[in-house]
Amino acid sequence: SRVLAALTLQRGASGFLRCIRPLRPAAARYLAPVIIVLSLIAVIYSGMVALVQTDMKKLVADPSIWHMGFVTLGLFLVV
Repeated sequence: SRVLAALTLQRGASGFLRCIRPLRPAAARYLAPVIIVLSLIAVIYSGMVALVQTDMKKLVADPSIWHMGFVTLGLFLVV
């Protein structure tokens, strides 16, 4: 579960950096506020879900969603 989460995070971040931002820079700047708000919602929501999770396998998967929220937040704060 942890390896799958790490691979998904790595592929998602490289997809943003290699495809979306260079090909459509104006769209990335235009939609940056929306993506920033959605990233913040994902970080807060997945953190709250991880706090009340009792299943250990799901507890490992929830922080990966939380971490991807931070990655997208960082990518679009510098656009």
